[in-house]
Amino acid sequence: VLIRRSMSVACANHGIRVCFGATLFLAVGGPLFASSKKLAGSTSLGPGQAKVVAKFCFDYNPACKDGQECLEPPGKANFEIFGAQDIGAGPPASGANFVNGKQAEMPRVSIALLDDEYFSYPEVSQVWGEANCSDVIKAAKKTYPLSWGDISSSKGQFFETHVVEKIRPRWWFIALVSCSDHSLQMNYRMYLENMLQGSNSQLSMD
Repeated sequence: VLIRRSMSVACANHGIRVCFGATLFLAVGGPLFASSKKLAGSTSLGPGQAKVVAKFCFDYNPACKDGQECLEPPGKANFEIFGAQDIGAGPPASGANFVNGKQAEMPRVSIALLDDEYFSYPEVSQVWGEANCSDVIKAAKKTYPLSWGDISSSKGQFFETHVVEKIRPRWWFIALVSCSDHSLQMNYRMYLENMLQGSNSQLSMD
């Protein structure tokens, strides 16, 4: 039986500076996500730019072991990206764009999850303004490439992932990353949950 730790077992800030760059507000979710922290907003990304749009301190479960499936993952995150537009190359793309008469690549966008271990967010945050998309993706603990065809529609793209910590609670930083040559704009909804915390599961462990 897992013992639920009190919320006083918290993430340490470690002097981490968070680089946010989005319009953020609380979202109203349905019963499916009633126990999650709900965030929604919109953001714009310049060419090759990444922005942290949320941070959350996820719980840990010492019963989870390396090399084994974690039967009770302490953290869960659901993401929904929709209504994306390529604002640097004309109208929103539903097919190939053309720049100067030449076919251009579809915009490349990812969600990157970085944590508070030094070689993840703390290191890259020191040069965030100069870092390119590949620097952020390299520093991320998890990266999820997005389909432009899906996220540029009103329906969007939805996916779920679990966050497994085994030693202590950790801060996780959620960034939208563009590896495109044009400026982009998109909307997002996120549902973040500490699954072992019962009625407090929507609360960050800080």
